[in-house]
Amino acid sequence: MTRALPHSEIVMSRVINLAKAWTLEDHLGGGGFGTVYRAHNEDGAVAAIKLVPKVAGRSRELLLAQDVSGLPNVVGLEDFGEDGGEYILVMPLADRSLDDELEGRGAPVPVDEAIPILVDLASGLEGVHGRKVVSRDIKPANVLLVAGEWCLSDFGIGRYAAADTGPFTFKNFGSEPYVAPERWRGETATTQADIYSFGVVAHQMLAGELPFQGPEFGDQHQFEAPPRLPGVPPKLASLVFECLDKAPEARPTAANILHRLQNMGTAAGPGAELLRIANAAEVERRAQVSAFMAAAEAYADRRERLAKSAIERLNAIIQTLAEMIAEDAPQAAQGTSAGNAAWGRSLGSATIFCGPTLPVDDNSLTSQSGLFDVIAYSSIGVRISDDAWDYNGRVHSLWFCDAVEKGVYRWYETAFLSISESPTILPFDLPPGPDAALAL
Repeated sequence: MTRALPHSEIVMSRVINLAKAWTLEDHLGGGGFGTVYRAHNEDGAVAAIKLVPKVAGRSRELLLAQDVSGLPNVVGLEDFGEDGGEYILVMPLADRSLDDELEGRGAPVPVDEAIPILVDLASGLEGVHGRKVVSRDIKPANVLLVAGEWCLSDFGIGRYAAADTGPFTFKNFGSEPYVAPERWRGETATTQADIYSFGVVAHQMLAGELPFQGPEFGDQHQFEAPPRLPGVPPKLASLVFECLDKAPEARPTAANILHRLQNMGTAAGPGAELLRIANAAEVERRAQVSAFMAAAEAYADRRERLAKSAIERLNAIIQTLAEMIAEDAPQAAQGTSAGNAAWGRSLGSATIFCGPTLPVDDNSLTSQSGLFDVIAYSSIGVRISDDAWDYNGRVHSLWFCDAVEKGVYRWYETAFLSISESPTILPFDLPPGPDAALAL
């Protein structure tokens, strides 16, 4: 009877023949879309070997790794190739990751220790971005200490900055606590997305925790300003906040970051220090404004999309109503003389009609009543010939709102009465404004 070998035993017996023969040893972890093992060659040298399955789009990691290999502060390739159904990347064995470093500390990294680490990261980014490569996955787990220097690693979801969008771009991949606002909006990642992630890592190091704690990382990255960095020199705090700007165009380049970090310890007189403090305050203020503007823009875009949906849905409802009338009352005439109606049908002296669909710009209904949010409104009514009391019909409000379940928008019908007046239209409609709010 044959016993199936456990995975670890199978791996330990595997030899991969590249420029040299490598024997796999311990499993070290995973990165991107591959698995990493410790290995040794026939000369006794040890290395880390990453095995990447040959699946559509994943050859890019090998291509990018070759392109950036040899750059300062980037984990280079000692060997590479293919073996069966896998791409093979042989890299130097790291002492530890920045993730291990931060977890081991359990506290903020002192400024004098943080700056050299950030210099290494900025140096790596400058080189990578110089090759027009975007990592899209800058995070502590992908920063490795190799031969005494902190280096960028793992380009499993990287891309070329100028590359066209293709079928296997891994556009929506990334580590949520570090993903830039524009990527949450589905925009193409540029080098400035890496700068934002660099800012998150820097903030995490200096504060001892992530700037945004989740779980709603998407909203936080897009619309919230990062917390302050008490105890951090204004010059460094300003740089971090600039990296975390919501607008990609407002973030510094890797080269600019590196230059500023390398000159961070330059002695300054009292006047210069006051200027740095003032500049840090202005950068923080702009971060607050940027977050507010991003939230306002997203709010406006959301309302615009919902208003478009409202029009489409109401048109579908009216079309159904028109078909029912055409079937059950074929003598009904199209058109209407009822005010500013957008649609109507008349039969004898009676007219049914719908008013135009209008977006709601005034949110006083929401702010005053606190009940629900109205995106658009219209009306539906029936007019008849005046009777002996001058009564000539009724009109109801149609509101596209989240009246039943917060955040779930539908068309709802409501109407209003007055006990102090005797209108000829009763009940009547109201737009979602102050009068409606008072009635509610």
